[in-house]
Amino acid sequence: MPILREPTTSFQPTAVITEQGTAEVLGHDEKRQAAQLIEQAAHPNARDYLWLEARKLGLT
Repeated sequence: MPILREPTTSFQPTAVITEQGTAEVLGHDEKRQAAQLIEQAAHPNARDYLWLEARKLGLT
């Protein structure tokens, strides 16, 4: 998901679990969180697009 443009509630999950796997995010900076989400939890068909978007956001 690209940048949120509306107010959101701030919270920090420990991990994100999907059918593709588990991405540990707690305690990692934004770049590492993005990498974990893309590599471990995103659907393989979406990963190239997500890496492209992460680059646009300065997360790589």
